[in-house]
Amino acid sequence: MDRKELIDTLILYEAPHLSHRDVARVVLQAGSATAVFSTPRAVLRNWGLKDATIRHIESHAVSDDIKTQIEFIEKHSIATISYNDEGYPSLLRMCEDAPLMLYGRGDIDFTIDRPVISIVGTRNITPYGASAVEEIVAALSVYRPMIVSGLAAGVDVHAHRAALKHNLPTVGVLGQGLGTPLFPSSNRDTAREMCSTPSCGIVTEYNHLMAPLPGLFPARNRIVAGMSIATIVIEAKAKGGALITARLASGYNREVFALPGRMSDPCSAGCNALIRDNKAIIIDSPQTIIDELSLSMEREVKMREENNQTIMFPELDSQEQKVVEVLRPHEKLHIDELSVMLGLAPFELAGVLLSMELKGYIETQMGKYYALTPSMRA
Repeated sequence: MDRKELIDTLILYEAPHLSHRDVARVVLQAGSATAVFSTPRAVLRNWGLKDATIRHIESHAVSDDIKTQIEFIEKHSIATISYNDEGYPSLLRMCEDAPLMLYGRGDIDFTIDRPVISIVGTRNITPYGASAVEEIVAALSVYRPMIVSGLAAGVDVHAHRAALKHNLPTVGVLGQGLGTPLFPSSNRDTAREMCSTPSCGIVTEYNHLMAPLPGLFPARNRIVAGMSIATIVIEAKAKGGALITARLASGYNREVFALPGRMSDPCSAGCNALIRDNKAIIIDSPQTIIDELSLSMEREVKMREENNQTIMFPELDSQEQKVVEVLRPHEKLHIDELSVMLGLAPFELAGVLLSMELKGYIETQMGKYYALTPSMRA
């Protein structure tokens, strides 16, 4: 979004009798925020705008608040992503309540063709939930998805940290402005790491001074659900934000997955209800998510090659390079897991692994597990 379009959008946000959703409707009708200001008064009236709103538009006044916000954006290199920009999340654009503009910090690129998956859940995560997050993200890592969540305590921050651990792009959607102290404060180090890691960062629809008020978080959840092909619910109480996100995802015709739990555990009550009511697919293993979403390792490897993201080793053939790509995010993998991920029969894979072991690229561990050698990881 260029500077003029940004300023014109902010002027419209200050117009009386216009919600942000109304502003989005008007801008889409006009074609851009700047075009609204050259739209005849009669047309604006036909769009349902009140006289006070029209007078505000005709004044085209840049308030001190707008000047302050522009100064903050430029000083801190905040990205402003308009609904009409190529860099706007493509799936979010399909939602009728999508925000007109997102503010972003970090190295976020929504133009890359990759699956976007949200992981949400309770703030009171249990060891069971934490283990499930790690296992699921590790299994998904070979397909190189972007992991999205709300950077809240509990499941959200565990999902972001697991994504960072496995070198996956991850984006946190905030319910506050970028110029206010992050809530909760315990996640600030994770937010800083995300903003300094390639392909990661944080976004929000709120101006820089908007405090993290309770009512903003449910609205934030529509962005989490809207930009994702699927939402995974890891532990949720009978009522809470994770269930709102799941309901929104379902309303957008996106897949919803839920991790089952003990019937006596209140942190699993929401997930169990989603499964019982046929509102979510049960996660009996990470492979269920992979199968239901038809994730393809070959497609993702090809995409990374096209974007120069694959680490190439000229001395390895194509199959051996794929083995390196699959093993790199993991400490070790069983031969059966490798067989599924690579699409090779075990007897075919055994020959490839033996060749790589003889070359010193991988090592065999007890129980038919394989890992990259320390020199390859370095």
